[in-house]
Amino acid sequence: MAYQPPGDVLAEVERLSGQRVRDCYQCGKCSGNCPVAPEMDYLPNQVVRLLQIGQGGQALESRSVWLCDACLTCTSRCPRDIDVAAVFDALRALSRRDVDTAAIFANAFLTGIQRMGRANELPLGLAYNLRRRKLFDNADVALKLLRRGKLPLWPKHAPGVRGILDRVRAIEARERGGGTLA
Repeated sequence: MAYQPPGDVLAEVERLSGQRVRDCYQCGKCSGNCPVAPEMDYLPNQVVRLLQIGQGGQALESRSVWLCDACLTCTSRCPRDIDVAAVFDALRALSRRDVDTAAIFANAFLTGIQRMGRANELPLGLAYNLRRRKLFDNADVALKLLRRGKLPLWPKHAPGVRGILDRVRAIEARERGGGTLA
């Protein structure tokens, strides 16, 4: 089933970003100065225009939203003082892919912390890829890092962190149960 964006994507983006996207008059300065524009499917001003003409769903599915590196060049050049980077942040937040991917990563990260007491790149990457059902995603990068000795095969343990997590869980349980913190 395809993702269904909220009814009025423009209104929601404006609410989340705090920007008046409607004020953009399409001068193109944001796109002309964007360092990643050559890789984008829609230039920043085109994404804004999609929002303005009611094509928010198309803007949400754009690769450009995910390629933006939030360097703020677009924002600094805008004659209408629109924070274009904040608009892109809002679009990412509205995209279901962001929520799903962030939740999967957070779960894999916290599981690794619980088991090992610290974040370990190799188990984290494997767990993340397994949960996304993309086992070999970024395997080429992992191999390069392994060859250079930048990605340890055997992760180190930091057992003291488990105690901290246990204490946090106990506090959360007391708060949910109506108990007081002492």
